[in-house]
Amino acid sequence: RRGAEVEGIMSGETALLALETRHFDVIVAECHSAGMSGALLARIVTAHKPGIRMVGFCGSGDICEFLKAGVEAVFEKPGGLSALLDYIFGKHGDSF
Repeated sequence: RRGAEVEGIMSGETALLALETRHFDVIVAECHSAGMSGALLARIVTAHKPGIRMVGFCGSGDICEFLKAGVEAVFEKPGGLSALLDYIFGKHGDSF
């Protein structure tokens, strides 16, 4: 834990419901989440909630889909988790 409040949400549909009642600074979307893809979630969030930062976390074959969806960065599994955390905290510092 690096000073962030983290909420695990298991599907894109559930994430969209959560966005109706809660604020998130960053959403990390996984490419093959249950239900809708992470890229589709990113497309919806960037279109309707432009203040929320979208980051993708996926295998190498899905990077282009995330970039087309408007995420600000994509990190490749499995080794990208450390880089992902560094990116989020580098961008946001102690704002969490």
